[in-house]
Amino acid sequence: MAARLLADGLSYRRGHLLVVENRTGADGTIGAAAFAQARPGEALFFGMADLLTVAPLAEDRLPYDPAGDFVPISSTATDFFVLSVPAILPVGSLAEFVAYARARRGELHWAGPARTSAYPAFRVFLDRAGLEMTFVAYRGGPQALLDLAEGRLQAVLSTLTAALGAARGGRIRMLTTPARTRTATIPDVPTTAEAGFPDFWVEGLLGLFGWRHAGCGAR
Repeated sequence: MAARLLADGLSYRRGHLLVVENRTGADGTIGAAAFAQARPGEALFFGMADLLTVAPLAEDRLPYDPAGDFVPISSTATDFFVLSVPAILPVGSLAEFVAYARARRGELHWAGPARTSAYPAFRVFLDRAGLEMTFVAYRGGPQALLDLAEGRLQAVLSTLTAALGAARGGRIRMLTTPARTRTATIPDVPTTAEAGFPDFWVEGLLGLFGWRHAGCGAR
């Protein structure tokens, strides 16, 4: 949605149509690789800055050069994360989830985007809260959220956009958002600080990037 709004605005200002091409999967790595392989001047990249900062630390080999294939143009938006649990899980707050997980040390499973800042943030939270949960890797967020709704996972840290449909359908429950403030989209969901865990905080920075070697005039 954010990409389409941005494309509409740029199309209006520049006088020609910009088409959004969604390349999802692997926490954005597939889209980043497709952009890096595009011909000069044919594409802009809109995605999380974590693909250039965190992903190189999580992966030994990436299908793009984080330092050379992307020219930063502008930060555009903040992507909110949410911590969700299955609707059938008997917890209604982050504090209740922590108590539930402590009583089942090593028995629960969680998932999240491993190539973003959300992964280390949640790992630190688990450590500080004295929790032991097993991480399950997925190629993309939709399958993780599907398994969460079915009860095969007990927690998923994902973007708000990814989790919204399942939450509104009553299949999962959003416990908290690790952001500085609540978001108007889910005003009843408290921040982690409000839930009693102020050290658990992470936000995703969305940016617009140009093709490598793009000069200042092209930006």
